[in-house]
Amino acid sequence: MQALIFGLYVLISLIVSYQDFKTRSIHILTILGYLLILIPFKLFLSHINWIDIFMNFIFLSIILGATFLVAFLRYSNVKLIGTGDILFLAVQAFYFPFLDFIICVNVGLVISLVMHGIMTLLSKSYKKTSLIPLAGFLTPTFTLVLAAQIYARPVSTYFY
Repeated sequence: MQALIFGLYVLISLIVSYQDFKTRSIHILTILGYLLILIPFKLFLSHINWIDIFMNFIFLSIILGATFLVAFLRYSNVKLIGTGDILFLAVQAFYFPFLDFIICVNVGLVISLVMHGIMTLLSKSYKKTSLIPLAGFLTPTFTLVLAAQIYARPVSTYFY
């Protein structure tokens, strides 16, 4: 059962990556797909810890609030993060324990920054738009951390 649930998660993650790199947007059905997989995931593979979910949303609120504050103060009218990226992060907050989520988001954002720099230098078609496919860059990180959580142990336990 865990292989089927994780396989569906990986399939939806591949679709999200493809959509985000191709069109720089995420279709709402893929977000709904993540939500539908969440039900069997929490029933069979993980327990629902409302405190972790609440803390994940507090963490996301702080990060997104800081992002919007910087955008407002520095760039005045530039949209730094898309609605699809926000929805993607919000759905992912349900999947991970608090420490794993913090690690996953921070590592994923650093990897996204590095990959964006590399893609900007190497690809002419990537430069055609100023939008960054953040969810497309974050899906491999979230998928690897979720695989470690399912098949090994939570990622945060490797640090203490």
